[in-house]
Amino acid sequence: MHRTKHFRVCGFGIILLMACSPGCGTQKRFNSQNQTDERVPATLIYAEGWTDIALVANWAKTSLDHLGHFFTTRNACGKDEAGAISIEHWNKLATAINQVVADEAAAEEYCIPLPEGRSRYMDGTAEVVLSNGKKLALMDSTRGTGGCSKIKNRATAEVVFETLNELVVVADKEGCSVLPY
Repeated sequence: MHRTKHFRVCGFGIILLMACSPGCGTQKRFNSQNQTDERVPATLIYAEGWTDIALVANWAKTSLDHLGHFFTTRNACGKDEAGAISIEHWNKLATAINQVVADEAAAEEYCIPLPEGRSRYMDGTAEVVLSNGKKLALMDSTRGTGGCSKIKNRATAEVVFETLNELVVVADKEGCSVLPY
């Protein structure tokens, strides 16, 4: 009986110690109450009115959620892969998509050249899934070297095309140590 009590007290003490101790690595996270974690950006743009972007390009289906995480059905090594885009890339894309969602569509579709460089991989379509579940086309580049869209503001359309192209490149490289290019 005496051993059982000792074990219960010791076991309770160990559990209490574990519960009260800081988590791994968190003790150096903040040096004072006025300092913040340097890994969190000062400004983070949130998705407003949309939840996902669905992209078909580079022989893959890639989805990007409203937190900057993506999943692609085919990276450069031909495998499914998931990852996240950088905060800078996310903020640029989220700002542009927020603007697209807030604006009305242009009356006429127009086409603009895709970004220089690896734009040949932007050979498909992209649409944003709105918070109400409806889909809004962002671009269609299946008709040639340019991307066609009804995004009202052309400067915003260029940012969308550029950042989606960057997303395709990031998804292509994710989890693939030997790139074919």
